[in-house]
Amino acid sequence: MGDTEAVMTLEEILEHLAEEGEEALLMEPRSDYDDCIIGVGARFHDGPLAIYSWERILAVLMRDDEVDEEGAQEWFNFNIIGGWNGPGTPIYVNESMMRTDAKVMDGGGGGDNQGEGEGA
Repeated sequence: MGDTEAVMTLEEILEHLAEEGEEALLMEPRSDYDDCIIGVGARFHDGPLAIYSWERILAVLMRDDEVDEEGAQEWFNFNIIGGWNGPGTPIYVNESMMRTDAKVMDGGGGGDNQGEGEGA
C-alpha cells in the first residue's frame, strides 16, 4: 500500500484489542479472518475496534465458500456490511479506495502543522 510502513504487527493489534478493546468483536473463524485485520479504529463512543480489509474478506469467502466474486460480494454486503452486532462491530475498509499518497505522520499529534510546507 504505497510508501507507508506498518506501525503495528497483527500480533500487536490483537494484543491491543484484547487489552483495550474489551467490546471489540472479531470475525469467526479467527483462523481464517485474523489475517484480514489491517488496523485498529473507533466510532463515536465505540473503540478500539478491529478494522478489516474488504478485499481480504472477499478472498477468504471465495476460497472457503467456493463462490465467485459476485457471490462473495453479495454475501459480504448482506451479511457482513449489513450486519450490526452492537458497539463492538468491526470497521470494514476497502483498501483499493485508499489514498496512495498518504504517509504515516511523524510527531506528537495535535494536528498543528503551521509553518510546514506542502508535502512535509
